[in-house]
Amino acid sequence: MTTEGTLLIHGRIDSQIKLRGVRIESEGVSEVIRKPAGGKASVHTLIASHPELGNEILVSFFANDNPSIKVEQKRTSIPNISLDRNEELIQIRNVAQAELAVYMRPSHIIPLDFLPLTLNGKIDGKRLLGVFQQASLEDLMKLQHSGVLDQTILPAKEPTDTEQNVIRIVSGMCGLPESQLSPTSYLFECGFDSLRFGALTRALRGEFRTSALSVSLIMQSPSIEMIAKLCSEVGGEGVIKKAADLTWLEDFSKQHRSSVQQVFQEAEVEQILPTLPIQDGILAQSIQFKDLYVQHFLYCLKEGVDLDRLENAWKQVSLRHEVLRCVSLHSVRYLRGFP
Repeated sequence: MTTEGTLLIHGRIDSQIKLRGVRIESEGVSEVIRKPAGGKASVHTLIASHPELGNEILVSFFANDNPSIKVEQKRTSIPNISLDRNEELIQIRNVAQAELAVYMRPSHIIPLDFLPLTLNGKIDGKRLLGVFQQASLEDLMKLQHSGVLDQTILPAKEPTDTEQNVIRIVSGMCGLPESQLSPTSYLFECGFDSLRFGALTRALRGEFRTSALSVSLIMQSPSIEMIAKLCSEVGGEGVIKKAADLTWLEDFSKQHRSSVQQVFQEAEVEQILPTLPIQDGILAQSIQFKDLYVQHFLYCLKEGVDLDRLENAWKQVSLRHEVLRCVSLHSVRYLRGFP
């Protein structure tokens, strides 16, 4: 508080960060990452974006305590990524999967030889961000696969036809070459967020001619192998059902009409359509994370505004734009939109 009575806000005293509208306690994430090392590792979690991936994602860096690395080196040098920490990465991923919600799991967990420090002795987030942005996609993919599959014990699995189709779609969305993706590729580590998962869901529905896939299902099974399995199961007996006499949208409308009629009169329904990718992402998060907030806006009209004309104008606008007449229904299994 200044002498004039002005309140100055200098920052937060906690370690909360905000990613795609969700507040995350970064130190809570780091504490889970630290567990496999018995609390003796240095861990720092931050939001970062890679120039070849684009989207902001959650990234955790960790380094085991090493007395041979002096404080001066940590203050002045750039740390190196360690690509031979397979066993540690597997342990960390297992703990993260067991103890962290999906939206709190780091997209990348990067082992370093040390964590850089500022002159004040705090972990230098800016230098860590630089390490991530300068890392090659090849190295990031190696770390991703080493945390999932021990290549020295199990041979690399050749993708099935369904997995190859999923790889092709994912590659087109995240910009990674198909050669760098495999059945074990984890989509959060490929830069996918809820909106990209929505677009992926729409693409998979079209590719496999099915309406049984949803953003929620795919986000709960975020590896290419698991997504391909979902796609193979939706038609029963591992065969994807094809729409024969009806188009996909007509088939969708027919399939869900009875559910809609439980809520609306037949005369009130213009069309029954699947949601758009952005709607999928928003609805999936709002159902999966109950603590997400929704912003409401209240506008105060100036004196003299003709309310009848304003109401009529709004009705005319809503008649021209279907999205303004859209409501959404959802079931336990999947989300669907019904304009």
